[in-house]
Amino acid sequence: MDGTDYLADLCEVVRQRFVMGTLFVLPNDRSWLGLGVSDICAVCNKPIFAAESSHEVAGVRRAHAHLVATGHGN
Repeated sequence: MDGTDYLADLCEVVRQRFVMGTLFVLPNDRSWLGLGVSDICAVCNKPIFAAESSHEVAGVRRAHAHLVATGHGN
């Protein structure tokens, strides 16, 4: 799978989760970049491994997301 397929699939996941109401909207754009924390991505629900970059996003609750899932990695 190339990067284009991955991004298209990710966009579809985001659309579906918005429709289902399972993806929360952030009240601001505050986030911190760091190494993965062995957490689940708040966007794609896949693991974020320690060797990956991730964003910790602050909102109603704190969550972690893959760098590309936040839109900052492309």
